[in-house]
Amino acid sequence: MNKRKFPVTNIGSVSLLMIFIVLCMVTLAALSLSTASGSYRSAQTLAGHTTAYYRASNKAEKKLAETEKILQACYHSSSDVDSYYQQVRQQLGITGSDGSLIYSFQTAVNKSQELEVRIQITYPDSSATTGSDREDSDTASAFYKITCWEMTSTSDWNADNSIQLIQ
Repeated sequence: MNKRKFPVTNIGSVSLLMIFIVLCMVTLAALSLSTASGSYRSAQTLAGHTTAYYRASNKAEKKLAETEKILQACYHSSSDVDSYYQQVRQQLGITGSDGSLIYSFQTAVNKSQELEVRIQITYPDSSATTGSDREDSDTASAFYKITCWEMTSTSDWNADNSIQLIQ
């Protein structure tokens, strides 16, 4: 009798190929999961920083609106430029007698950063309003010019050169 021999290598090569493909797919899945997890953590951190910044920005805008109301009141109750600047100095507590009035304030963003706002106070353009229009106008022109709106660090920076290999 002739016994027919089947080549074993054909069955083994298909099995090896399938094992290799499955290993590749598992590795790709693990890498994808790791990347997605890292991206999610990064997005959460960025969302937290962005939310904190906009909260601080809203507080600064409210403070700026209060300051503008004070400047409007000073403008309406003053008779000339000098009395306007004198009232502004008194109302906002600005010291110094240089030519330009600079008012600044800070709003906390988080424990290590703050939003610094600096404005240059100006006398509104009197040519935009005349006579009784001056009393009715809330903004004859700009009462101030924003010269600085930036994030500043309130703590020392320490480099973190450590690398987390396993998370």
